[in-house]
Amino acid sequence: MPPTRREIRRQETSERILDAAMSLMVERGYEAFTIARLAKDLDYAVGALYRYFKGKDAILAALQLRVVQAIDVDLAAVAEATDAHTARARTVTETDALLLHVLTAIGVYESLTYRRPTHHRLLGLSLGDPREFLAQEVVDAGMMPALRGVLGQVAMRLHAAAEAGALQAADPMRRTVILWGATQGLMQLRKLERFEPGLADRRLTDELFAALLVGWGAERDRFPDLLDRARKILARLDA
Repeated sequence: MPPTRREIRRQETSERILDAAMSLMVERGYEAFTIARLAKDLDYAVGALYRYFKGKDAILAALQLRVVQAIDVDLAAVAEATDAHTARARTVTETDALLLHVLTAIGVYESLTYRRPTHHRLLGLSLGDPREFLAQEVVDAGMMPALRGVLGQVAMRLHAAAEAGALQAADPMRRTVILWGATQGLMQLRKLERFEPGLADRRLTDELFAALLVGWGAERDRFPDLLDRARKILARLDA
């Protein structure tokens, strides 16, 4: 059943609110962001915003859900691009192709700091800060199920690589959490780039990916070529 005009208008207004909230939050930070300021920027009554979102937490959760959904779209695009690349490259073996899928999948997330810094900062409000910004029920109702889905896609690629013998067999979701958590740590270090430029060197993540995957059974000598291919594929994502 197609949405009614009223439902379409409500969705459009919700998106307009989220667009304004994203701009305001990036400019002023989460703690300085208020419903009153957002209403002023939109020229809305404060009460009107509460008809769309229950409060500040709900808006941040909706923004983070939007970011995770964008990552999900990117994962589909990069999987297609990786398949196309490996089909053309005669020197890429089947096991190489599976590892390349792992590298480009986690690279979609890692490259947010360069491709979509606003998205990275929004996720960092919850993931990169030890303080609890959002109520548990707000997170469980929005971002976390979507994030589990994204991580599940990385786990599927790790599982396929292990099934083909490119990696030793192990729990793919556990490996995904390790890979994602370590990557998140390096991404957060990039905030200190102005004090220590070397922390923004993407070769750090290359070394991380190689160390983990080699530790899980991949052949070390293939990684320079695979990492180079992954970077080129990822560079075309937002081209």
